[in-house]
Amino acid sequence: MADVNYKLSLEGIQFHIVSVGRGNTGHIKMHSHSIASYEIHYIESGQGVLRLRRDEYTLKKGTFYLTGPGIAHEQITISEEPMREIVMYYTVPLVCGGGENLKSHIKREAWLEQLLSQRFWIGEGPREVWEPFKRIISEIQEKPPGYRTLVPFLAGELFISLGRLYQTGTMDTGDTYVPCSDEVKYLQIERIFLDDPVHITIQKLAKELGLSVRQVQRLMKSHYGMTFRQMQMENKLELVCRMLEEKENSLEEIAERAGFSSADYLGYCFKQKYGIPPGKYRRKEEDSVSWQKY
Repeated sequence: MADVNYKLSLEGIQFHIVSVGRGNTGHIKMHSHSIASYEIHYIESGQGVLRLRRDEYTLKKGTFYLTGPGIAHEQITISEEPMREIVMYYTVPLVCGGGENLKSHIKREAWLEQLLSQRFWIGEGPREVWEPFKRIISEIQEKPPGYRTLVPFLAGELFISLGRLYQTGTMDTGDTYVPCSDEVKYLQIERIFLDDPVHITIQKLAKELGLSVRQVQRLMKSHYGMTFRQMQMENKLELVCRMLEEKENSLEEIAERAGFSSADYLGYCFKQKYGIPPGKYRRKEEDSVSWQKY
């Protein structure tokens, strides 16, 4: 994916396109986005699997899906027919700082409410969605004359089409969204934790982001709803899940690789998060694989 910087306003709500990409996709490890971040995918060819914590979905040509704030997800391609997809990562900035969110008394149109509130959607993407989506990617990659001006208009068409796709006909008021100067840091944070959740420290993270430790602490709390240590633990436990599914390592080896002081402490943390001990989780995965063979 390539980092970009396109901003547009719809009904006074600021949208910021942070990253776009097109190409073959490998295994994308389990991760989730901040409370202001969204990622949309359109599968152009190939096959794969989208795995959530409790559900799995088949990915194939024509599949469109959205993963919004807090939705832990993993994408697996089928090697015999690798997936080619287009992807966009965007943010809808929330109020920054320690204050309470402002409240809006203006009713928004139903399509916009659905666009802002949707956290997960998967299905066959209609032409109204994939056509502007594809054009955005092509314009950014090929850079024809006027593309910088055209992309925000195409993005507006895409977001309106998405709102219509998600729409259920309800209409509510919600929090007022205000641009946040730190919003471009979300993708950096998620990439860093995805790459190495074990050895990252808050000092290293602050240096990578060009912020102070205190600024990172505020950013983590306001946009992820958790502290640095809590987010590191979340990502370390996701790493443990992947290693348990591989079935090649003992719990002691997994604990060491994932940065836990002992297998017992790993077991305690794992059960606190998932409600079952690691060994039972591994057996459930084995049973699931055995069942899928028949």
